[in-house]
Amino acid sequence: MASLTHEHDPVAWLLNRAATHLHMRGQPGQALPLLRRAHDLRLRHLDVNHPETLTVVNDIAAVRRSLDEFEQALELDEDTLRRRREVLGEDHPDTLTSANNLAWDLMGVGDRERARALNLDTFQRRRRVLGDDHPRTLGSAHNVAADLAEAGDHHRALLTYRDVVRRRRALLGEDHPHTLLSTANLAGVLHTIGEHEQAQELNRDTFRRRRRVLGDTHPATLSSAEDLVADLRALGRNLEAQDLDQWIVVHLREMDGALGR
Repeated sequence: MASLTHEHDPVAWLLNRAATHLHMRGQPGQALPLLRRAHDLRLRHLDVNHPETLTVVNDIAAVRRSLDEFEQALELDEDTLRRRREVLGEDHPDTLTSANNLAWDLMGVGDRERARALNLDTFQRRRRVLGDDHPRTLGSAHNVAADLAEAGDHHRALLTYRDVVRRRRALLGEDHPHTLLSTANLAGVLHTIGEHEQAQELNRDTFRRRRRVLGDTHPATLSSAEDLVADLRALGRNLEAQDLDQWIVVHLREMDGALGR
């Protein structure tokens, strides 16, 4: 979620900060009414097309997306993208953020063809505007690689993921969650094309790093464990896979207990 200044309305600024905190803590349902109130306050002082007003709408859409309310998020993001293109221009970083978000919404509602086209266009514009190594450019490159993999173009997906992993390791470090996400996806493509030994090595390293960085009960850590189990089974290492499967069951129960389920 984007940040706002408090020049025009300090209460709206505080509401947005509080909503951002709640959203990052995994409480989007509690963040939504704060953002709606912040939006109403912004409109008292600012035009509907003012960049700060559009930032609040962008944040509301992000919360909707976190709640799996993709239709509502899509409607907001389409409007915000149109307005940002008119006010800021097609290549402004905020406009490209809206385009990136809209692509997520389109994926959420099943319009994959339009989402892929928008992801590719956003990637190309971010490369030109921000440079190849900018975090947002790398985020778009990761999305393009995922689209290629989903479309069955595994060769190009591998090339793109490998480049993203290399650049994210250099920029963010090997243990950064974004780096580990790209590494996990790279391993997934390797598994799909039958390169199970390479996939196993990458997934094992990602699993180990996620345990250290995120903890044993984090969903990403458990996802890496499940991916590693699939690799081990494909390699015929069934006893090791079974042991890890039991580890997953134990830590899933711990996670459910922590969530009060």
